[in-house]
Amino acid sequence: MIERFLILAAFIIVAIVALQVWRWWLHRRLALAQARELPQPLRDQRLPAKPVVLYFTTPTCTQCRYQQTPILQELGAGWQDRVDVRKLDAHEHDELAQHFGVMTSPTTIVLDCEQRVTAINHGLASKEKLAGQLAALIDRHDAALCSHHLAPQPA
Repeated sequence: MIERFLILAAFIIVAIVALQVWRWWLHRRLALAQARELPQPLRDQRLPAKPVVLYFTTPTCTQCRYQQTPILQELGAGWQDRVDVRKLDAHEHDELAQHFGVMTSPTTIVLDCEQRVTAINHGLASKEKLAGQLAALIDRHDAALCSHHLAPQPA
């Protein structure tokens, strides 16, 4: 009986360590993506000064077509003037996919209004998750615009 308990305890410890290593790896990848400059093909697209969602997909991705695309269309329609959603084929934009470490489709990359990476979502990102990531950026963006417009103009 004690052997089973020890095996179960060892399994739980290994699972916890694996989860922590995975979370550290994701955090490190986000930090590296934030530190690097955007690749030239993305800079050439002249992204607007508002939050941007880069949506990496492939033509054969069923989950993209039937789940992720409707979520992003709904979010884009709700925040039409405040968020820009860019759909990118991971095969056609291989340099961008490699830059952001896209390993699966769908993958969504959330950029703030200064084009810094704030979130990388590998796999299906729920509407609630994306809305939370974008709401924080929109609030910051709106506050910056308000403070910029309300600031006294130099004479």
